[in-house]
Amino acid sequence: MYCESHQVRDHVLQNAKDEISATMREVANTIYGLSEIAFEERQSAAYLADLLESAGFSVTRGYCEMPTSFRAEMCGSRPAPTVALIAEYDALPKIGHACGHNLISSCTIGAALALKSVMKDLPGRIVVIGAPAEESGGGKAFLVERGAFKDVDTAIIAHPSNRTFIAARALAWEPLRMKFYGKPAHAGSSPHEGVNALNAIIETFNSINALRQHVTSDVRVHGIITHGGDAVNVVPAFTQGDFLVRAGTVDHLKETVKRVKACATGAALSAGATVEFEQTGPIYEPVKGNRPLEEAMARNLEAVGVPYAMGGSEVNMGSTDVGNVSQAIPALHPLYAISGPEVISHTLEFARASDSEFALERTRDVAIAMALTCVDVLCDAGLLGRVKDAFAAEVQ
Repeated sequence: MYCESHQVRDHVLQNAKDEISATMREVANTIYGLSEIAFEERQSAAYLADLLESAGFSVTRGYCEMPTSFRAEMCGSRPAPTVALIAEYDALPKIGHACGHNLISSCTIGAALALKSVMKDLPGRIVVIGAPAEESGGGKAFLVERGAFKDVDTAIIAHPSNRTFIAARALAWEPLRMKFYGKPAHAGSSPHEGVNALNAIIETFNSINALRQHVTSDVRVHGIITHGGDAVNVVPAFTQGDFLVRAGTVDHLKETVKRVKACATGAALSAGATVEFEQTGPIYEPVKGNRPLEEAMARNLEAVGVPYAMGGSEVNMGSTDVGNVSQAIPALHPLYAISGPEVISHTLEFARASDSEFALERTRDVAIAMALTCVDVLCDAGLLGRVKDAFAAEVQ
């Protein structure tokens, strides 16, 4: 044991609710109101960094040369081990916090503040890492690449959902842009002189739909047309689409991307057009589970009265750049319910749920469970050893 954790745990359980509730509510409401999209979260990042600094944390802004990232830390009785709590705060275009990232910020800040009052009795450090651009852009992928987690033993983040699962699968993804080039012509008098780039991208969607019959059940391919032409009476000479390709492993993802590109290449050829491809962001890696961490979180959710299921690979949370963190260090990424199962993430209904009284109360309870899990990791050398052993043994 690094320390006697019973008294620390008892203090967190008995006092955290009163200590953190008001601030957590303010954080959730403030981030919800700002609703800044990927890499534009300037006010959100500044607000969270200022709040942690005023609470006594040492804060670095613009962390890892990312203007909307930050790192805040507080040391206990010695500098190791180190647990990172990750905050997300980017919103979705048009529909705001329909993924509940306002609650992720609130949960992470709440856990950090719950630990603040007991840090003098704990070994190690608590680090809060503000991670921008989860919805698109892969902020955590860049943070991992730039060494943000090199001095961290384990990382924890909890995500709102319509169900509570300790463990869930996240697919790898690659963001792919396709640009189709044709030849303009008058669509009424001389369409035969043109090459229709819109036909090429439409046929790409048709080919991808045909491909779905011949891929494994973990594969997802979805896209939108972001430019379909400039005028209805001009044969479209340029069209563009943005796609996400997902699969259960990075290797399977890369093979699937090749097949999707082949669909587009064939579609362009059939229309007489050409196509160019661009990877518009980093690959998101699948989340690597960690059973000792998951079991610790399960015990602590039970301690605060949050019902849960363990979950596992059969539970699909989509994709997240937390996966990149989990491939670098042991990480925990539970889902917790803020609504009934009929309310689906990335909808206006889920955005409203993330601003509800039930969501605020449940997020507070999960934050306390996260804080207790941090206490367990910092105090129990045996647990941390099992966490590291599980990480070394786990195969993606």
